[in-house]
Amino acid sequence: MKFTYKMKTIKLFLLIVVACITTTTFAQQQSYLENPNWGANPDEREANAITFNFYRNAFNTKDYPTAIKYLNELLTKSPKGSENIYIFGINMYDSKVIGATSLDAKKVALDSLMMLYDKRIEHFGTTSKIGFAGLKEYKAKAYYRHNPSDLEGVQQLFHEAIEAGGDKIDLRLINSYFKMLTDGYMMDIIEVDELLNSYNELIVLFDTSSDTTATRQKATFESLFLASGAANCDNLEMLFKDQVEQHPDSIELLNKVFKLLSGSDCESEFFLSVAEKSYAITPTSEVALLLASSFQDKKDFKKALQYLNEAAANETDPTAKANLYISIGGTELALKNLTNAVKYANMAIEISPNSAYAYIILGSAYLQGSESCTEFKKQTVYWLAHDAFMKARRNLSEGDPQMANVKSQISACSGNFPTTEDCFFLGLNEGTAYTVECGWIKIATTVRFRK
Repeated sequence: MKFTYKMKTIKLFLLIVVACITTTTFAQQQSYLENPNWGANPDEREANAITFNFYRNAFNTKDYPTAIKYLNELLTKSPKGSENIYIFGINMYDSKVIGATSLDAKKVALDSLMMLYDKRIEHFGTTSKIGFAGLKEYKAKAYYRHNPSDLEGVQQLFHEAIEAGGDKIDLRLINSYFKMLTDGYMMDIIEVDELLNSYNELIVLFDTSSDTTATRQKATFESLFLASGAANCDNLEMLFKDQVEQHPDSIELLNKVFKLLSGSDCESEFFLSVAEKSYAITPTSEVALLLASSFQDKKDFKKALQYLNEAAANETDPTAKANLYISIGGTELALKNLTNAVKYANMAIEISPNSAYAYIILGSAYLQGSESCTEFKKQTVYWLAHDAFMKARRNLSEGDPQMANVKSQISACSGNFPTTEDCFFLGLNEGTAYTVECGWIKIATTVRFRK
């Protein structure tokens, strides 16, 4: 009984399986027979459906020569029957291109691959899950993968894919395409004009996209441009100068150009013009500092002071404000405005008592101020300068680039102190209090002798 029960169970299972297969096959057959895309009449549809089943089986078993025979038949008799006709075919011809043993064989296989993409787009572009733009993108990427040296052909296909995407274009596609262009530029395959024009055409797509990742993708795009080396100052000026002249009040344009120019460490007149226009519309301490630095490098210290003072007036962070005062003090020192230099150095010290650079400005201002005094009074100013440079030394790290200069100044100052005889003649004892008075300088210190 036990054996009989098992046999009955197995027979029942087989009957169920057969019934399922029969039902599925019947359902598929009915679907084919009712679908006019498989043929003009039921007989043609049934024959083409059977061919498709043979085609699918040959593809699944990787019998590609047989599968390709069925593919060609289906392309002729029922090209609209199923999108899988093309999906299977594209897979096969992708492999054929990779496995081609000669350039001629590769070209033939690639042409067939592109034809299959075109047919798939023609017959299923509006109904495919991937969508029309997605199919165009797949085609472009496939062509680039197999034939990257044909830049004209690659660019045409990518442009078609980008155009097909409209305002819903996959921004990753733009970056993939632009990376191809920047790579080509770095290999001297693509001319700079072509890359700059593509940059100009493509970057606007990020601004019009509704994609939530647009900001991040745009940053990637701009990073590719900067990394390519094409974003040098001359090229950027060539790319944007006319645009800035035509739209001098466009803050979006000015900010973009300013970011690129500053990212490339530009110091041209065009850069300064863009930075000043940008600052005039949206003044920030960051831009003011950059402008000030640029004008300092050009030795235009009055312009530098203008932006430093504006930045300081708008700055609320104490550390940043102290640093701005140091920059202002240093610039006033360069202009020989010694009292202003001391004023701003002391303002920085008031906020940040350990500001080594503020003390360097003080010491330097005292030394310059001593030039207008008589010999002994001039020598006493070296006490003040020495005090300032010693405080700077205590607050500098050993690796600071100013350390060597500060040590040198300390040595020079002590070597110019009044002699013991000079002080003795005037009744001055070492270590006693003394107020230095030399022109605008009037500050208390202690007496020291030259060693």
